[in-house]
Amino acid sequence: MHSILIATLLTGIAAATPVLTPRGEGTTFALITSVTDAPDAVKELNGRIWAISSNADGHAVLVDRTEQSIFYQYAASTDSAVATGNTGIVITPGGTATVPSLNTINLVPEISTHGVEISNNEQGIPTLQYQGGGFMACRASFLDPEAQNPDDFVLSYRKDGQRRFADCAEVVLISNCRGGGDVGGSPLGEPVTVGCQPH
Repeated sequence: MHSILIATLLTGIAAATPVLTPRGEGTTFALITSVTDAPDAVKELNGRIWAISSNADGHAVLVDRTEQSIFYQYAASTDSAVATGNTGIVITPGGTATVPSLNTINLVPEISTHGVEISNNEQGIPTLQYQGGGFMACRASFLDPEAQNPDDFVLSYRKDGQRRFADCAEVVLISNCRGGGDVGGSPLGEPVTVGCQPH
């Protein structure tokens, strides 16, 4: 009898558990992240909220939120693309089955990797996603010994099944609602509404 009551109670609790959903939506958003367990090589990432922008090399980098770029998701004729106006996020996967490449994520004028999109992760939070892989923040000098700004925190991509580099931090890039209108006439497509978390 007791086991039936407990099972009924647990079923009721599970049914009442809310599903996390984005609390906002819009056509403009920033990409932000918070890191709490960065390795020593990038320990300065710990304890702050960071945003994405680009550096002198055209790499996607983590910066203070006051320097963040504003992004749009475009609905192109074939697939989605994410860009800052006309400057698209370009991801070049590589490496082996278990080891990622040293390729950086770049922001390139009028080009974007199709299939990069904002969609809800397993926790119901709208995040940047691409082919089931993940994102890492590494010192620029780790990924590119010739980097103009070797101490920048540059983003890199790891495919599903690839491990994180020991000297890089795993990052989840959250869509953060931003005000403002869209940009028309982009060669990347038309801006679409995406889920985003409030400021």
